[in-house]
Amino acid sequence: MRSTRPMALAVFCDLLLLVTPGVALGVLLLALLPRGGDVRGVGDGLRIFVHVALFVLMRDAMTPTGLWSLSAAAADGVLRLRFIDDAAVLLALSLSSLAIVLSTVAYERHLVRTYVRFGRVDRMCVALGVGGALCIAAPLALFTRRAPPVQWEQRFAVSNAARIAALPLALFGNLWEELLFRGFVQGAARAALNGSDERSNDNPSYRAAAVAAVAFAFMHSYLAFTVTQAGTGVLVFTLYEGAVCAALAERHGVLAAALAHGGGIYIIGTTL
Repeated sequence: MRSTRPMALAVFCDLLLLVTPGVALGVLLLALLPRGGDVRGVGDGLRIFVHVALFVLMRDAMTPTGLWSLSAAAADGVLRLRFIDDAAVLLALSLSSLAIVLSTVAYERHLVRTYVRFGRVDRMCVALGVGGALCIAAPLALFTRRAPPVQWEQRFAVSNAARIAALPLALFGNLWEELLFRGFVQGAARAALNGSDERSNDNPSYRAAAVAAVAFAFMHSYLAFTVTQAGTGVLVFTLYEGAVCAALAERHGVLAAALAHGGGIYIIGTTL
């Protein structure tokens, strides 16, 4: 049986109730912290930390509220992901993610101007994004092809409506994540590694990309071991995924990395 509208609304309200106290404290902390940078960049670092913590809070709350399922089957250890089979909820999450991205860019103008390389939306960006998505999904596709099929709960079945609605969620949700990790974290690491030589900030820094990739995987530790029991496979996969996206962002900008990340998660969550 497909989920009804009252049930869908209840799931979304459960998410809001679960994260609201923590989000309120995070927003208050951002309001108290200085904006506009300082000599040593400590204020910027604290603000970036709070933004990442807020993202982790909201992402990890999706599991206990039943908005997605992340697991590694005991039989084969292959990592699997499914979104809830409710197009209305998925679209609501998509619009919420887009609103958060736009408000973050507007509110954190200093961080965006100082650290974020968005890149251009052109044929190269799209081609690299699609290619990156295939690279991200390929290892799991290889393993799941050899593994026995998993019987998902009915609420995680993939209907045509949910498959369509999952696409904007994957793109906008991961655009938010890429803004934080490949924009703020990677950009701040690049600036710190280059020191006072501002001209070097225009050049690729693969050490900064490595910092962002490791930080990205590290911030999935709670999801892997505390929120779920998916385990080490989550860290291995997210380190690989983070490396692909960080390399793309360092050369071509956050938008190409976001397209690769969102496309990869969409493939994994709806077809594997």
